[in-house]
Amino acid sequence: MNRLIAFESAARHCNFTRAAEELCISQPAVSRQIKELEQTLGLSLFVRFGTRLELNDAGAKLLASVTNAFNDIEHTAQSLRSPSENSIVRLRMSVAASQWLLPVSEEFYAANPDILLQLICVDEPAPSSAPAFDLEVRFGNGKWQDGICYPLLDEVIFPVASPEFLEKYPISSQDDLLNVALLQLTLYQSPLMDWLRWLPPRELDGSQKPIIRTYSTYSTLLDAAIYGHGVALGWKYYVAEALERGDLRVVLPMKKTSRFKEYLVVNRQRANVPAVKRTAEWIRAYAETTCRRFSHIGMTP
Repeated sequence: MNRLIAFESAARHCNFTRAAEELCISQPAVSRQIKELEQTLGLSLFVRFGTRLELNDAGAKLLASVTNAFNDIEHTAQSLRSPSENSIVRLRMSVAASQWLLPVSEEFYAANPDILLQLICVDEPAPSSAPAFDLEVRFGNGKWQDGICYPLLDEVIFPVASPEFLEKYPISSQDDLLNVALLQLTLYQSPLMDWLRWLPPRELDGSQKPIIRTYSTYSTLLDAAIYGHGVALGWKYYVAEALERGDLRVVLPMKKTSRFKEYLVVNRQRANVPAVKRTAEWIRAYAETTCRRFSHIGMTP
């Protein structure tokens, strides 16, 4: 190995003295290691012009192979090193938000191979004792004091159901919603996720109670809708993929919006860490791409 190291340095510099200085050994030691390597191979690697060197064809081929091998070793060594604190980005989000980002996580890693994301998926507000985050995808009004807030996705909601469900239970008006199963979150932050805001006014007098089935997470609720268990309130950017695949369809030409959004919250103390900054920029850019890509979603059933 020492002979190959000496050869690579001497070949790169075309000078034994400079190679010796780089390797912190004597010039005669470099010369001896090159000579021993040539004897082992049974051929010369350099054309010598006094103190000046040039690689011959054999030397050039060996240098290419040695360089590739050393690069492979370096890359492998880097991959085995424990990531430094500043290369780890703690990203907190809801389970629903994770389903928006997880499908493109490989694209993120391809663009940022030196960053390690630690995803923390929770569907309830984090307690004050929770570990500190670097970034968080958080739903609300953006008026928080624990970080720098950037808007990502607007709140746009409309009823959705599977094609099979709609074939079995045709829905052409709000009144029809009173006759089918309505899927709702047990706990929700947005008032628009309450089915009572979507039903005809006469439902409130108790003459006909809606059929409401509750779920603890939005991802489970959407799965239930895809399986044909009822009508869900679709948060536009979290149902867009299912709508494009044909797993879900918009039920009625009605939608509601609010002042709430999904925000990216950046921990102020970590905002200038390069890995955190790059990850934040990537998420914001992906949100813009999402909005453009699905701008047509929810316009008509």
